[in-house]
Amino acid sequence: TPPPVMTGASVGGSSTILGVSKDLMFRCANATLPGIALRTVDSNRFGIGVQEKMVFTGNYTDIDLTFYADRKGDLYTFWYAWMNLVFSTNGLEFNNPVTVGGNPNKPFYTAEYKDNYAATIAINVYDTQGLNPIKVTLRKAYPVTINDVALSWTDNNNLIKLNTQITFREWDLNN
Repeated sequence: TPPPVMTGASVGGSSTILGVSKDLMFRCANATLPGIALRTVDSNRFGIGVQEKMVFTGNYTDIDLTFYADRKGDLYTFWYAWMNLVFSTNGLEFNNPVTVGGNPNKPFYTAEYKDNYAATIAINVYDTQGLNPIKVTLRKAYPVTINDVALSWTDNNNLIKLNTQITFREWDLNN
């Protein structure tokens, strides 16, 4: 589901963001499923002697997604706009290329409220028979990184890959 801030968003006056955000089914070339890390502290059981690790908190690891860019660049434009709507990174006070609700003068270098930019992301893993044995649902998810995209004349027969890193609050496995 698209985040609330993406409804009515456009880039450079084009409504491709709105069109892409209505149908958010992307074919992902590579994905990492969420991991869990436990944070521990070394503790002596009796104040002295052998130490043992004691868990005091846990956290989820961010995931990486790799997409093949489409011919029009809509996929790149979508992720760029989402990142810029989370935090206005282009630094333009006026004539901002990313507009929300027709307002091109979004304050620069400002962060949006999390409830407006976080979304639910579903990752469906298919096997060779087309069955969906694994489904991961990320709650309150949003992109934190769009990696550099290398372009070269020698790679003109290859597809462009877009790598994004997603963070989230919690996740479900197969619901």
